[in-house]
Amino acid sequence: MSEADCFKMLHYVQSVHTSNARPTKTGGFHWPALWPVVVDGQLFLALHRAIIKDPSRKFSQVVLIPGMFHFCWHVMRAIFSIWGDWLFVWAQVFLGRSGSFDRSAKIFAKAERFLELITTGLLTFFLGNIAAASPDRSPVEWLQHYREDEVMYGLLYFLFNSALPYFHLRALLRSYSSPEAKGGHRVLEIMEYFLGHFLLARKYNYVEIVLRFSSTLEAVNSEWKDLILSHCLCGNLTSGRRNGQMWDQVIERVC
Repeated sequence: MSEADCFKMLHYVQSVHTSNARPTKTGGFHWPALWPVVVDGQLFLALHRAIIKDPSRKFSQVVLIPGMFHFCWHVMRAIFSIWGDWLFVWAQVFLGRSGSFDRSAKIFAKAERFLELITTGLLTFFLGNIAAASPDRSPVEWLQHYREDEVMYGLLYFLFNSALPYFHLRALLRSYSSPEAKGGHRVLEIMEYFLGHFLLARKYNYVEIVLRFSSTLEAVNSEWKDLILSHCLCGNLTSGRRNGQMWDQVIERVC
């Protein structure tokens, strides 16, 4: 997207938010203090860089929020890139799956099912055959216990440090209907945790996205930070628990 297109989009965002200004008792208007906008990763960087370049700073109220669907997808792609050759290629053959292993995780649903299958199998094996003997050991203690066993250490490292944090993130997003549980703050913590995965997988754009989003939240007051994390990462289109919908995924389905 060109810089001119970015500014056109920012002007549109400005027009939408200013049109929602509320009249005050004194005859003026109350303008929104900040303008939250959910975008995918590529658009996040393009718009953020345009905002920084704008000398008038008239778009400084725009708060760009990375879409959680695309964020999760790129986390999974990072996991596939890091663990593909060591674990996933072997698992593809062992599980009798047809075709070659897709390192790019091109189809989100298919890739996530594959990751879930591997994670469930390893977790069931670990809990049923290993952890039962010493249930009080922490993940760190289990890794230390198997540090001389390359295969077991690698499997547990993948499970504790990649697979389970990913599915914990997905569970938090699905249960996003309870902002009082501070789920959004926990999502931010996991986003920052996966910076290491993005660096290892050389996904430097998402390193920049996470750092820019995190620094933006640190720059706003605590009330706005709570509001953004509690209401803007996901939405609820239906009633009930565990019905969190990632806004960028909703847009892709509708459009």
